[in-house]
Amino acid sequence: MADDAKVNSTESGSYRAKIADEAARIEEDVTYASKSHFNDADSWDQRHLWLGGAGTILAAGAGATGLFSGHPTLAALISFLSAGATAVLTFQKPGEHASAHRVAGAGYAETRQRARQLRNVGAIGPDSDDALRKSLDEIAAQKAQLDKQSPVPSRPAFERARAGIEGGEATQMIDSKAR
Repeated sequence: MADDAKVNSTESGSYRAKIADEAARIEEDVTYASKSHFNDADSWDQRHLWLGGAGTILAAGAGATGLFSGHPTLAALISFLSAGATAVLTFQKPGEHASAHRVAGAGYAETRQRARQLRNVGAIGPDSDDALRKSLDEIAAQKAQLDKQSPVPSRPAFERARAGIEGGEATQMIDSKAR
């Protein structure tokens, strides 16, 4: 079995090149995941701001209407809308969703960095093939753990991530320079 792996490695490229290729695959996957989660965090933050702001403004409006205009029906309607906004805010917990997506995005970003470093530096460095394989396995395990623990990003967040990545948002200046 080990001889077969050695033959296959020799036939289709070096073992280190295969490790670099696999690290590149992980790097690509986590780039999309990270950006998707950060996009979702932004969306949840916006919902939190809008719902909280609407609830606050409506509550103030209800109080002012009841005190100054003598329109109890209008004050009651505005109070009802304020309570509705507050209830949605409490039920949806957008701050918690935003935080969970931000933590997931940061975890995927860290994994991306580790995969990129393995691909760019580790696979050409003095480490043994076994050490490189161990590093790759650790990075893959980190990604798998994030996949299990993280909330699922929304489709719109993923589509925005894809458009941004294809537009160069995930490319660092050093990577875009001609070498």
